[in-house]
Amino acid sequence: MEQAKLDELRAKHGAIRVWTLTDGREFAFKRAKGSDWRSWKAAQMQAFTAPDVAARANEMAARALCVYPEIKAFDDMRDSDPMVADEIGAELIGDAGTGVKATESK
Repeated sequence: MEQAKLDELRAKHGAIRVWTLTDGREFAFKRAKGSDWRSWKAAQMQAFTAPDVAARANEMAARALCVYPEIKAFDDMRDSDPMVADEIGAELIGDAGTGVKATESK
Protein backbone atom coordinates (compact mmCIF):
# COMPACT_ATOMS: atom_id res chain seq x y z
CA MET A 1 0.00 0.00 0.00
CA GLU A 2 1.28 3.44 -0.86
CA GLN A 3 2.61 5.37 2.12
CA ALA A 4 0.39 8.38 1.33
CA LYS A 5 -2.74 6.20 1.44
CA LEU A 6 -1.59 4.55 4.66
CA ASP A 7 -0.93 7.97 6.22
CA GLU A 8 -4.39 9.16 5.12
CA LEU A 9 -6.06 6.10 6.68
CA ARG A 10 -4.09 6.49 9.92
CA ALA A 11 -5.02 10.17 10.14
CA LYS A 12 -8.68 9.28 9.79
CA HIS A 13 -8.90 6.01 11.77
CA GLY A 14 -5.85 5.77 14.03
CA ALA A 15 -4.01 2.46 14.10
CA ILE A 16 -4.39 0.50 10.87
CA ARG A 17 -3.63 -3.14 10.11
CA VAL A 18 -3.06 -4.15 6.49
CA TRP A 19 -3.46 -7.63 5.02
CA THR A 20 -2.11 -8.54 1.59
CA LEU A 21 -3.68 -11.56 -0.07
CA THR A 22 -1.62 -13.95 -2.16
CA ASP A 23 -3.31 -12.58 -5.29
CA GLY A 24 -2.02 -9.07 -4.49
CA ARG A 25 -5.21 -7.48 -3.14
CA GLU A 26 -4.77 -5.38 -0.02
CA PHE A 27 -7.25 -4.64 2.72
CA ALA A 28 -6.84 -2.21 5.61
CA PHE A 29 -8.72 -2.39 8.88
CA LYS A 30 -9.02 -0.03 11.83
CA ARG A 31 -8.28 -1.36 15.29
CA ALA A 32 -11.14 -3.06 17.11
CA LYS A 33 -12.57 -1.22 20.11
CA GLY A 34 -14.52 -2.53 23.05
CA SER A 35 -17.81 -1.97 21.25
CA ASP A 36 -16.56 -4.08 18.33
CA TRP A 37 -15.58 -6.87 20.70
CA ARG A 38 -18.99 -6.75 22.42
CA SER A 39 -20.79 -6.97 19.05
CA TRP A 40 -18.60 -9.93 18.12
CA LYS A 41 -19.25 -11.61 21.48
CA ALA A 42 -23.02 -11.09 21.12
CA ALA A 43 -22.90 -12.79 17.71
CA GLN A 44 -20.86 -15.66 19.19
CA MET A 45 -23.46 -16.12 21.94
CA GLN A 46 -26.10 -16.91 19.31
CA ALA A 47 -24.57 -20.31 18.56
CA PHE A 48 -27.74 -22.18 19.56
CA THR A 49 -30.42 -19.68 18.51
CA ALA A 50 -28.89 -18.36 15.28
CA PRO A 51 -25.95 -20.57 14.33
CA ASP A 52 -25.51 -18.83 10.96
CA VAL A 53 -24.92 -15.51 12.77
CA ALA A 54 -22.45 -17.08 15.19
CA ALA A 55 -20.61 -18.77 12.33
CA ARG A 56 -20.13 -15.43 10.60
CA ALA A 57 -19.09 -13.44 13.69
CA ASN A 58 -15.45 -13.10 12.63
CA GLU A 59 -16.38 -12.17 9.07
CA MET A 60 -18.85 -9.55 10.33
CA ALA A 61 -16.21 -8.08 12.64
CA ALA A 62 -13.71 -7.78 9.79
CA ARG A 63 -16.35 -6.20 7.56
CA ALA A 64 -17.23 -3.61 10.22
CA LEU A 65 -13.54 -2.70 10.64
CA CYS A 66 -12.60 -2.60 6.95
CA VAL A 67 -11.55 0.89 5.83
CA TYR A 68 -9.86 0.07 2.51
CA PRO A 69 -10.56 -0.41 -0.29
CA GLU A 70 -14.38 -0.35 0.01
CA ILE A 71 -16.97 -2.63 1.59
CA LYS A 72 -17.98 -4.13 -1.77
CA ALA A 73 -14.41 -5.32 -2.34
CA PHE A 74 -14.41 -6.89 1.12
CA ASP A 75 -17.79 -8.53 0.48
CA ASP A 76 -16.54 -9.94 -2.82
CA MET A 77 -13.44 -11.33 -1.10
CA ARG A 78 -15.52 -12.74 1.76
CA ASP A 79 -17.90 -14.44 -0.68
CA SER A 80 -15.08 -15.99 -2.70
CA ASP A 81 -12.73 -16.76 0.22
CA PRO A 82 -14.72 -16.90 3.46
CA MET A 83 -11.89 -18.56 5.40
CA VAL A 84 -9.64 -15.54 4.71
CA ALA A 85 -12.30 -13.13 5.97
CA ASP A 86 -12.84 -15.33 9.04
CA GLU A 87 -9.11 -15.45 9.83
CA ILE A 88 -8.73 -11.68 9.48
CA GLY A 89 -11.73 -11.05 11.73
CA ALA A 90 -10.38 -13.41 14.39
CA GLU A 91 -7.04 -11.59 14.38
CA LEU A 92 -8.68 -8.16 14.56
CA ILE A 93 -10.97 -9.13 17.45
CA GLY A 94 -8.06 -10.78 19.24
CA ASP A 95 -6.29 -7.43 19.11
CA ALA A 96 -9.19 -5.42 20.58
CA GLY A 97 -8.36 -3.11 23.45
CA THR A 98 -5.13 -1.58 24.62
CA GLY A 99 -3.02 -4.71 24.93
CA VAL A 100 -3.37 -4.96 28.71
CA LYS A 101 -3.39 -8.59 29.90
CA ALA A 102 -4.61 -10.00 33.20
CA THR A 103 -2.73 -12.49 35.33
CA GLU A 104 -4.10 -13.99 38.49
CA SER A 105 -2.26 -13.00 41.65
CA LYS A 106 -1.45 -15.68 44.18
